[in-house]
Parts: sequence; structure tokens; C-alpha cells
Amino acid sequence: MKSSHIYWYSYFGLGQMVAEALLALWFGWSRFDLAVNDNALCTFSFLTLLYFAAFSIVSARERRWFWATRPSAPVMAAVVAEVVIGTALTFAGLPGLAALPWPQALALFAYAMVACLFINDAVKVAMIRWHVSSDTVGRAPWHVGGDPVRRGAP
Repeated sequence: MKSSHIYWYSYFGLGQMVAEALLALWFGWSRFDLAVNDNALCTFSFLTLLYFAAFSIVSARERRWFWATRPSAPVMAAVVAEVVIGTALTFAGLPGLAALPWPQALALFAYAMVACLFINDAVKVAMIRWHVSSDTVGRAPWHVGGDPVRRGAP
């Protein structure tokens, strides 16, 4: 894949995630009355960033569909710990971060999971298939182009 294609996909994916996060914030603003409580809005924003980051890690580690391979134990442990600790902190409430009701956190968790692991993952797979020839999709980078030692051999 050419480096310009990687940058193009990165910018497209980033713009898509920003739009999805803004949609989540708009929903929280209008449906969960976050407009009247600045600290609750800060907590909701924190959870939005936390969940999108966690699910993006799961999606971005694989060039194919995120479920094509299981994440390693350390990656899974780190993502789960990040989500559990971050969510627990928002339920407890911290200075500047008001405690959120669990249905709001659960709704945001579900939205971020669907957005990152299904919508964004589908866009990622389609973009990679569009930019990379079909014979290299799903293959490890060191397999593309043949054996590096024998590449110049007749």
C-alpha cells in the first residue's frame, strides 16, 4: 500500500470518528440533558473518548475484519482494564467529572462498539481492499513480494 493511501485512509477514518463522536455528544446533549450540567457533559465526553479509543485499538490491529484473529492476551487485558477502570471512575464521580447513571454509560458503550467495530471496521476493510491488490489482502507484510532473500535470485 502506498504511503499516500495510508494517510488518506487515516484522515478519512479520523473524520468519520470525529463525526460519530459529535453525533454521540449531540445525542447526550439533547436526550440526557447534559446541557444543564457541565460536569456531566465532561464525564460523557470523557467516556466518548475512552470507548472510541478502546474499540479503535481492537479494530486497527487487524487489516481484515476485527474478528479475523483474536487479540493477544496483553492487548485484551489492557483494553478491558482501560474500559473497566475508566467506567468505574465515572460511576464514582471525581472532581470535575459528575457521576453518570449507568444507562447513559451503557448506551454510549453500545454506540461506540457498533460505530467502531462494525461501521468503522467495514469502512477500513473496504478501503484496504480498494487500495491493495487482492493477492496481498490478508497476508503478512513480509510475504508481499516474495521471499526477501530470494527476491533478486533467478
